[in-house]
Amino acid sequence: MQAPMQWTMDDQEERGATAGFVPIDGNGFAAEPTAAPPRSTAAAPAASGPNIVEYALSTTHRVGTPRYRRSNPLRWQTWERNCARFPTQDAAQEAFLAAGGPERDRNNLDPDGDGFACWWDPEPFRRAMRAGG
Repeated sequence: MQAPMQWTMDDQEERGATAGFVPIDGNGFAAEPTAAPPRSTAAAPAASGPNIVEYALSTTHRVGTPRYRRSNPLRWQTWERNCARFPTQDAAQEAFLAAGGPERDRNNLDPDGDGFACWWDPEPFRRAMRAGG
């Protein structure tokens, strides 16, 4: 019987392995894991995309209230399909803001021009702020 492979993190990096990769020994079994690398205590870097909470708190109008000009009358025909590409309304709103929204709607996510993509609703964020959360 062969001894299990013992790969260090350096060995895995040299082989192009990714985090969570488990080497297989000569018998087809997962090799005994080596000690996990120490966890970093440094703070995680701040997200670099649009902040939907900040955006929600900067608005006061309701969903569906037009605020921005949208000129293409066929926008509603592709809107639902475009919104379906996102796993959540929050993800759609982040993508919308990252692409120049609310002033621009390059991805056709806000056909009514309210500044909210795919019926994203800022009200839960506003309520949390009013409640002191």
